[in-house]
Amino acid sequence: MVADDPTLTLEGAANFSHAISTHKVSNEIDFFSAVDDLKPEDSEGAGHIGTLEFNSACYYRYIGINIDLLSDKDHLAHFSKEELDKVLDVFIRACLQAIPTARKNSMAGYEIPNYVLGLRRTGQPLSLANAFEKPVKSNDGYVEKSVQALKEYFSKIKGIWGIRADVEREIPTVGIEDFVKALVGGIGNE
Repeated sequence: MVADDPTLTLEGAANFSHAISTHKVSNEIDFFSAVDDLKPEDSEGAGHIGTLEFNSACYYRYIGINIDLLSDKDHLAHFSKEELDKVLDVFIRACLQAIPTARKNSMAGYEIPNYVLGLRRTGQPLSLANAFEKPVKSNDGYVEKSVQALKEYFSKIKGIWGIRADVEREIPTVGIEDFVKALVGGIGNE
């Protein structure tokens, strides 16, 4: 965001939701201390102490790309179809496979998505966060029940609102290669 230059009014072509847990979650506290190996011998105590809050949850997040906006004259209209396809391919892969670097060493949060629903459609963006308005409950894991809740909610609103998709793919039903190829293929030819 640039607040002091009114000429920079370019609208973003992608939007991202905050990740939300699909179930009730309580934060844990990790107390840590660090040793300063170069501290003078006559000095006592830890080099640093502190706490970090963390949790382990099954998360839902939404990512949308406005292809019409992305490929308009103010954005990437100068790209060829192949170049635009490559941008979309890399963007989708990065959204699915990138791991945030915050606390990457202290919490080792290198988890890839267990389930991904990919849609290519026209119309307004479609978040499915309301699938978890009522938190998922389980005594034996949350992933399977969260996927089930998402699928049931999507099926319900598809029928109610007449939602149609040109392409609909799911990971793990298909692998990442087929998933990306299906979502990117055909764009620019319509």
